[in-house]
Amino acid sequence: IRVVNADGSGTRQLTRRAFNVGDLKWSPDGRSIAFDTNNSLAVFLVDTHTSRVRPLAPRHRYLGQPDWSPDGARLAVTNRGLSAGGNRPLSRIYTLKRDGTALQPLTRGRPGGQDLLPSWSHDGRRLLFFRKPDEVWTVARQGGREQRVGRGAITPFAPSWSPDDQWIVFLGDGVWTVKANGSGARRLTTADFSSTPSWSPDGREVLFGRNDSLVAIKRDGSGVRRIARGHSGTWQPRLP
Repeated sequence: IRVVNADGSGTRQLTRRAFNVGDLKWSPDGRSIAFDTNNSLAVFLVDTHTSRVRPLAPRHRYLGQPDWSPDGARLAVTNRGLSAGGNRPLSRIYTLKRDGTALQPLTRGRPGGQDLLPSWSHDGRRLLFFRKPDEVWTVARQGGREQRVGRGAITPFAPSWSPDDQWIVFLGDGVWTVKANGSGARRLTTADFSSTPSWSPDGREVLFGRNDSLVAIKRDGSGVRRIARGHSGTWQPRLP
């Protein structure tokens, strides 16, 4: 794992060990990066100052796709398991404290279905998630009633709130944005992608992986620029 300035300069190696990283998210205070691995189905935290890496919840298996709450106290994760009968896959969204305790289910899930890729709203009140095969839903941070945001000709995947919670970026046949109420869908690029998109702190750009590069594009689809070599990335939050 490496960190780099937004203009592509100042690359710094953060971890000595090589990880097969899937998704990674910077904590709101900038002190930790949460990431999952494609080979171990676990979530880890790396300290951005000391480079120390530790498992988030070593007693719990099949966790992935972490996202931080705005106050940094909890993380939302995907838990990949099996239905009560043990014969059908069942993925649900859970939350837990940043010390790995108090794991709580957030979505009901459905046998044979998958709830994936949680994204916390910046006001901390709701979470956005993708429900296979082709739906985007929201749920309150305490769980309960789930509300579908949209479903249509475009199959949305990997949704994420903009910093003002007014827009959602997602993957379809390219990188798309849509208003939080499901209207005004716009395709930013038809280019191939290799990672989930991430908003810049000011909401003006979207970062995503394309082939072996991290690329940023303006929210109107203009100004595509290569930042660094890599396949998965996340913006550092704006610090106080």
